[in-house]
Amino acid sequence: MDAIREARPPFSPEQVVTEFAVTLKSFRVSRVAGDHYAGEWPREHYRKHGIIYEFAQRTKSDIYRDTLPLINSGRLVLLDHQKMIDQFCNLERRTSRAGKDSVDHGPGGHDDICNAVAGALLAASAGKKRRPLFGCYGYGGGPVTWWDRETGQEIDPRTLEPIVRPRIRFVAVPESLAPAARGKF
Repeated sequence: MDAIREARPPFSPEQVVTEFAVTLKSFRVSRVAGDHYAGEWPREHYRKHGIIYEFAQRTKSDIYRDTLPLINSGRLVLLDHQKMIDQFCNLERRTSRAGKDSVDHGPGGHDDICNAVAGALLAASAGKKRRPLFGCYGYGGGPVTWWDRETGQEIDPRTLEPIVRPRIRFVAVPESLAPAARGKF
Protein backbone atom coordinates (compact mmCIF):
# COMPACT_ATOMS: atom_id res chain seq x y z
CA MET A 1 0.00 0.00 0.00
CA ASP A 2 1.52 3.29 -1.07
CA ALA A 3 -1.14 5.92 -0.43
CA ILE A 4 -4.47 6.44 1.27
CA ARG A 5 -6.77 9.30 0.32
CA GLU A 6 -10.03 10.25 2.00
CA ALA A 7 -12.54 12.98 1.19
CA ARG A 8 -14.47 14.33 4.16
CA PRO A 9 -17.81 16.07 3.75
CA PRO A 10 -18.75 18.62 2.70
CA PHE A 11 -17.17 18.15 -0.73
CA SER A 12 -18.00 18.20 -4.39
CA PRO A 13 -18.10 14.61 -5.69
CA GLU A 14 -16.89 15.74 -9.11
CA GLN A 15 -13.91 17.54 -7.56
CA VAL A 16 -13.06 14.47 -5.48
CA VAL A 17 -13.10 12.24 -8.58
CA THR A 18 -10.83 14.73 -10.35
CA GLU A 19 -8.35 14.79 -7.43
CA PHE A 20 -8.43 11.00 -7.03
CA ALA A 21 -7.91 10.55 -10.78
CA VAL A 22 -4.76 12.68 -10.62
CA THR A 23 -3.46 10.56 -7.71
CA LEU A 24 -4.36 7.31 -9.47
CA LYS A 25 -2.59 8.36 -12.65
CA SER A 26 0.53 9.33 -10.68
CA PHE A 27 0.68 5.67 -9.59
CA ARG A 28 -0.12 4.46 -13.12
CA VAL A 29 -3.48 3.07 -12.02
CA SER A 30 -6.01 3.00 -14.84
CA ARG A 31 -8.64 0.72 -13.31
CA VAL A 32 -10.46 0.90 -9.99
CA ALA A 33 -13.20 -1.14 -8.34
CA GLY A 34 -15.98 0.04 -6.09
CA ASP A 35 -19.46 -0.72 -4.87
CA HIS A 36 -22.78 -0.07 -6.57
CA TYR A 37 -23.73 2.68 -4.11
CA ALA A 38 -24.02 5.56 -6.59
CA GLY A 39 -24.95 3.44 -9.60
CA GLU A 40 -23.40 4.62 -12.87
CA TRP A 41 -22.30 8.01 -11.56
CA PRO A 42 -18.76 6.97 -10.51
CA ARG A 43 -18.21 4.99 -13.72
CA GLU A 44 -19.23 7.95 -15.82
CA HIS A 45 -17.04 10.48 -14.01
CA TYR A 46 -13.94 8.29 -13.75
CA ARG A 47 -14.31 7.49 -17.46
CA LYS A 48 -14.01 11.24 -18.20
CA HIS A 49 -10.54 11.04 -16.66
CA GLY A 50 -9.52 7.90 -18.54
CA ILE A 51 -9.99 5.55 -15.57
CA ILE A 52 -12.13 2.43 -15.75
CA TYR A 53 -14.46 1.99 -12.75
CA GLU A 54 -15.60 -1.60 -12.29
CA PHE A 55 -18.12 -2.89 -9.80
CA ALA A 56 -16.50 -5.04 -7.12
CA GLN A 57 -17.11 -8.76 -7.56
CA ARG A 58 -16.85 -9.54 -3.84
CA THR A 59 -19.03 -8.41 -0.98
CA LYS A 60 -17.51 -6.32 1.78
CA SER A 61 -17.53 -9.35 4.11
CA ASP A 62 -15.75 -11.48 1.51
CA ILE A 63 -13.13 -8.78 1.03
CA TYR A 64 -12.41 -8.62 4.76
CA ARG A 65 -12.40 -12.41 5.13
CA ASP A 66 -10.00 -12.88 2.18
CA THR A 67 -7.66 -10.08 3.33
CA LEU A 68 -7.19 -11.43 6.85
CA PRO A 69 -4.81 -14.28 5.89
CA LEU A 70 -2.70 -11.87 3.81
CA ILE A 71 -2.36 -9.47 6.73
CA ASN A 72 -1.67 -12.23 9.28
CA SER A 73 0.95 -13.87 7.04
CA GLY A 74 3.03 -10.70 7.02
CA ARG A 75 3.02 -10.63 3.20
CA LEU A 76 1.55 -7.12 3.21
CA VAL A 77 2.96 -3.87 4.47
CA LEU A 78 0.33 -1.44 5.67
CA LEU A 79 0.83 2.28 6.08
CA ASP A 80 0.92 3.68 9.59
CA HIS A 81 -2.45 5.38 9.14
CA GLN A 82 -4.26 5.57 12.48
CA LYS A 83 -7.78 5.90 11.08
CA MET A 84 -7.30 2.84 8.86
CA ILE A 85 -5.91 0.83 11.77
CA ASP A 86 -8.81 1.87 14.00
CA GLN A 87 -11.33 0.89 11.34
CA PHE A 88 -9.74 -2.55 10.86
CA CYS A 89 -9.64 -3.09 14.63
CA ASN A 90 -13.30 -2.10 15.04
CA LEU A 91 -14.67 -4.55 12.48
CA GLU A 92 -17.12 -7.04 13.91
CA ARG A 93 -17.99 -10.55 12.79
CA ARG A 94 -21.62 -11.53 13.12
CA THR A 95 -23.42 -14.76 12.32
CA SER A 96 -26.99 -14.53 11.01
CA ARG A 97 -29.79 -16.87 12.03
CA ALA A 98 -29.18 -18.72 8.78
CA GLY A 99 -25.59 -19.35 9.89
CA LYS A 100 -23.92 -17.01 7.39
CA ASP A 101 -21.03 -14.88 8.66
CA SER A 102 -20.72 -11.19 7.88
CA VAL A 103 -17.99 -8.73 8.75
CA ASP A 104 -18.85 -5.04 9.08
CA HIS A 105 -18.31 -2.01 11.28
CA GLY A 106 -20.23 -1.75 14.52
CA PRO A 107 -23.20 0.57 15.09
CA GLY A 108 -22.20 4.17 14.38
CA GLY A 109 -18.82 3.06 13.06
CA HIS A 110 -17.17 3.55 9.69
CA ASP A 111 -15.13 1.30 7.45
CA ASP A 112 -14.66 3.28 4.24
CA ILE A 113 -10.88 3.46 4.47
CA CYS A 114 -10.25 -0.11 5.59
CA ASN A 115 -12.68 -1.40 2.97
CA ALA A 116 -10.86 0.44 0.19
CA VAL A 117 -7.46 -0.69 1.52
CA ALA A 118 -8.57 -4.33 1.85
CA GLY A 119 -10.00 -4.33 -1.69
CA ALA A 120 -6.85 -2.76 -3.14
CA LEU A 121 -4.60 -5.22 -1.32
CA LEU A 122 -6.62 -8.18 -2.58
CA ALA A 123 -6.53 -6.88 -6.13
CA ALA A 124 -2.78 -6.28 -5.93
CA SER A 125 -2.07 -9.71 -4.43
CA ALA A 126 -4.08 -11.42 -7.18
CA GLY A 127 -2.44 -9.48 -9.99
CA LYS A 128 0.85 -9.87 -11.78
CA LYS A 129 3.67 -10.50 -9.33
CA ARG A 130 6.17 -7.65 -9.31
CA ARG A 131 9.40 -7.15 -7.46
CA PRO A 132 9.00 -5.13 -4.28
CA LEU A 133 10.23 -1.56 -4.62
CA PHE A 134 11.06 0.51 -1.56
CA GLY A 135 10.84 4.30 -1.40
CA CYS A 136 13.86 6.49 -0.88
CA TYR A 137 12.89 10.05 -0.11
CA GLY A 138 15.23 12.74 -1.38
CA TYR A 139 16.51 15.24 1.14
CA GLY A 140 16.49 18.95 0.52
CA GLY A 141 13.74 18.80 -2.07
CA GLY A 142 15.41 16.03 -4.06
CA PRO A 143 13.39 13.59 -6.11
CA VAL A 144 11.56 10.62 -4.66
CA THR A 145 12.98 7.38 -6.04
CA TRP A 146 12.48 3.70 -5.39
CA TRP A 147 15.05 1.09 -4.50
CA ASP A 148 14.84 -2.42 -5.97
CA ARG A 149 16.34 -4.81 -3.42
CA GLU A 150 16.61 -7.64 -5.95
CA THR A 151 18.80 -5.77 -8.41
CA GLY A 152 20.26 -3.17 -6.05
CA GLN A 153 19.24 -0.39 -8.43
CA GLU A 154 17.58 2.94 -7.88
CA ILE A 155 14.30 3.16 -9.86
CA ASP A 156 12.59 6.23 -11.30
CA PRO A 157 8.92 5.92 -10.18
CA ARG A 158 7.64 7.79 -13.27
CA THR A 159 9.25 5.47 -15.83
CA LEU A 160 9.99 2.37 -13.67
CA GLU A 161 13.42 2.34 -15.31
CA PRO A 162 16.73 2.09 -13.44
CA ILE A 163 18.44 5.40 -12.76
CA VAL A 164 22.02 5.47 -13.98
CA ARG A 165 24.13 7.82 -11.92
CA PRO A 166 27.78 8.57 -12.54
CA ARG A 167 29.98 6.81 -10.04
CA ILE A 168 32.92 8.52 -8.39
CA ARG A 169 35.88 6.29 -7.76
CA PHE A 170 38.48 7.22 -5.18
CA VAL A 171 41.99 6.03 -5.89
CA ALA A 172 45.07 6.33 -3.72
CA VAL A 173 47.72 8.22 -5.67
CA PRO A 174 51.29 8.44 -4.38
CA GLU A 175 52.20 11.97 -3.39
CA SER A 176 55.07 12.02 -5.87
CA LEU A 177 52.63 11.54 -8.79
CA ALA A 178 49.88 13.94 -7.64
CA PRO A 179 50.15 17.33 -9.40
CA ALA A 180 48.66 19.18 -6.42
CA ALA A 181 51.31 17.71 -4.15
CA ARG A 182 54.02 19.03 -6.44
CA GLY A 183 52.47 22.49 -6.65
CA LYS A 184 51.31 22.02 -10.27
CA PHE A 185 47.67 22.10 -11.36
